[in-house]
Amino acid sequence: LFGHLHTGSVRLLPPFERSSAGQEAVSRSPSPTPPASAGRWSQPRGGRWRMPVVYLSPSLTPRNPTPHAPAVRLYEVGKAAVSGAASGAGARQPPLQVVDILEHSFDVDRSNARGAEQWGVRSLRQAHNVSSFDYGAWRAWAARLLADDAAFGRLFRPQRCADEIDAAYGVCKASFLCAALQPEVASYAACLRRVRSAAVPPPGWSPAQKRTP
Repeated sequence: LFGHLHTGSVRLLPPFERSSAGQEAVSRSPSPTPPASAGRWSQPRGGRWRMPVVYLSPSLTPRNPTPHAPAVRLYEVGKAAVSGAASGAGARQPPLQVVDILEHSFDVDRSNARGAEQWGVRSLRQAHNVSSFDYGAWRAWAARLLADDAAFGRLFRPQRCADEIDAAYGVCKASFLCAALQPEVASYAACLRRVRSAAVPPPGWSPAQKRTP
């Protein structure tokens, strides 16, 4: 699934499976391991969740209404890896999946300073240190950021927090991660309170001033 936002991010839709009563059991936990109370989870071979990841792409418009790096993305798609037992004659072809995202971004500040266009490219797989682009890998990535303030501080420097979300570290961390993990209103609000109260800025991280559009 793909979507658009002026800044890039992901959304992990909460797993659910209809119960015998026909109700949807939805996970409310940001943990990568589903709680027993969340209902039944369908886990395929290999232990990877077949759940959708929503990719929200950045845009070339550098105001949202605050500054951010304009960017476009190239999505690299390939076939999912299969085990030997599932790859024999007559086996179903593995589905296509995103294997990497190359983000081409335009550095507004450097371009203005040098009087010439300054572009850069990065692999999101390398930048976020994820083993794959499936649901389980992204959920484990989010769990690492929840548990490690230093890791989140490296991903969101003070100026990025101030420009894109909020200058306060706890608000920035909670807003970014809870949006990725909890798309439902009630669970998102509870996640905001929980993550914000537990967030501690890493050493040397001090709030920046929000720049004007």
